[in-house]
Amino acid sequence: MKKLFFALLLFLSGSAQAAFEYYDYSGRAVGFGDAFTAMADDVSAMYINPAGTAFINKKSISFSYSKPYTGVGDDLSNGYIAMAVPIDENVSAGIYYTGFGLDVYTEKTYAVTVGYKKILDNKQYLSLGLSVKNLVKELGSGDSIDANPVFAGKKSASAFSFDAGAIYRMAGASFGLAIQNINQPDINFGTAADPVSPKITGGAAVKIMAGMIAEADYSMFGNSWVASVGGEYNINKSNLCVRLGGGIGSDSYSRLNAGFGYDYTLPGSGVSVGIDYGFSYQLGFIDGSIGSHILTLTFRELPKKTGKEGEDAK
Repeated sequence: MKKLFFALLLFLSGSAQAAFEYYDYSGRAVGFGDAFTAMADDVSAMYINPAGTAFINKKSISFSYSKPYTGVGDDLSNGYIAMAVPIDENVSAGIYYTGFGLDVYTEKTYAVTVGYKKILDNKQYLSLGLSVKNLVKELGSGDSIDANPVFAGKKSASAFSFDAGAIYRMAGASFGLAIQNINQPDINFGTAADPVSPKITGGAAVKIMAGMIAEADYSMFGNSWVASVGGEYNINKSNLCVRLGGGIGSDSYSRLNAGFGYDYTLPGSGVSVGIDYGFSYQLGFIDGSIGSHILTLTFRELPKKTGKEGEDAK
């Protein structure tokens, strides 16, 4: 019964952003309170702001898994797999996959992203990015689905969609703009139209002091809005950092976020591993939930040592 409830909630949410809502796919971004549009510079940027893809200067692969709405949505799962590579010093590209839902209803995204950055001077950059996505939603099988006339007709639907973004970065500050699902794709099961609302997000990030960064974002999608703030503090210039954030919005949306990140270099491998955990607690958005958890693992190629540095390392 709980599974049917969530399928109905996702499928029939009316004026709410239902199909392909903007879910959490980055432990780092969740720790920031989801205020990450201007900061985006890792593999999660391909989903959050494709312009950030341009700042990925080493081969990277990332895996995220989350359990949304623990306590009421225990059957839900949420995953993200992405890979990005630099093409040259100004261009990087990547692919990603997202999967959200449960056995009676799933949403999947297959995407290709490219980002380009231009150096304006030694400390200023302008980057642009574009994602081309195939959005797919599917209904499962079972008595609760097959016997319900709401779900009559075809059980899968898909459409292409586009995201675009820009980031202006200068010493001590960064400004970002991202537009997701620009073309408002209609993904319906053969009945009424079911367009995905575009989401427009603007944000600014500022370096407060050594090791501390803060960002604020404002998003609009459909008839809804969300304002988010967050920050990160690097502990004693180590590989460990802590994050705190939160947000408020329309439709009783409010939540508090926290998280941490740790980077570890695998000895002799030429690879670093980033571990990012994020937690969000919904204050008024989902009744009965005790929060959502997300864990992200990111593997990055380390810079190759050259010249005397390389000889000394042998």
